[in-house]
Amino acid sequence: RRPMTRQSNAASRVTAPGMSKEGFSLGPALGYLRARDADEGTWFGGIQARHRFSGLFALEGSITFHQDEFFDGDVTVTQYPVQVTAILYPFPGPVLEPYVLGGAGWYYTRIDYDDAAFPGVDDDTTRMFAVHLGAGAELHLGPAASVFAAFRWLFVDEPGIDNSNLEDEEFDSWMLSCGFSIRL
Repeated sequence: RRPMTRQSNAASRVTAPGMSKEGFSLGPALGYLRARDADEGTWFGGIQARHRFSGLFALEGSITFHQDEFFDGDVTVTQYPVQVTAILYPFPGPVLEPYVLGGAGWYYTRIDYDDAAFPGVDDDTTRMFAVHLGAGAELHLGPAASVFAAFRWLFVDEPGIDNSNLEDEEFDSWMLSCGFSIRL
């Protein structure tokens, strides 16, 4: 065997960040969400934090903001989802790592009714619970930075509100998200 040279040592430092990813990271997230019965999809933004415990497992927490419209814009649903997600990296690698995810969320929800379309119906605030499943990938840009993209199915409990107009509406959603993380 030949001794390690300065060049081979430098090469090992290049791949080392991909192999040692444990620790805490934080960054912005944005994406597109489509609720099943909403008039159209909506863009969202927020912040996410991850803690990678090993080469295979991480936990993520996030909070985002989005608005959906129902009944041709006569009902506006504003949500602030707070999600906790377990992430499993089945194929850890030095640069690109696919992952599967699953978790749960608490959705602070404000429902605003147009007075002309829904006379006498009061706006309402409620909280909903949801579980989510999905997959994504993380691309490491260096020892402390990465970008990610993910797809999630959201299975949302129906709102606990006193309005039969929304009884038949489906709030399950899918979302595409991406973001940038800095390891601290």
